[in-house]
Parts: sequence; C-alpha cells; structure tokens
Amino acid sequence: MPHEHKLRKTHWGVRECDVKLDKLQLTLEAARAKTLAVQKKQDDIDEAILNEQALLALFKGGSD
Repeated sequence: MPHEHKLRKTHWGVRECDVKLDKLQLTLEAARAKTLAVQKKQDDIDEAILNEQALLALFKGGSD
C-alpha cells in the first residue's frame, strides 16, 4: 500500500509539472508574438525615418 501511495503522489507531481510546462510554453509563445509585433513596429519606424531623411535630402538638394 505505501508503494501505491508513493506512485500516486509521483504521478500527480508529474501531472503538475506537465501543467506548469504547458503554461510556460503558452507564455513563451505569447512573448514571441509580442516580440515579433514590436520588431515589426520598429521596422516600420525605421522605414519612416529613412523616408523622411530621403525627402529632407531631396528638399535640401533642390534649395541650393
């Protein structure tokens, strides 16, 4: 009987670890999605800055 109790306790410990792992994986996936969104936004900002610099250079070049 004590052996069955120990096995049952170990089984529940494994299940608990599985649940925690699943939660961590979901958190990681959410963090990856947020990271990709931030990177996309940063890429858009960088592109806008480059466009502004190109336009500024055109205007400066045309005013000489």
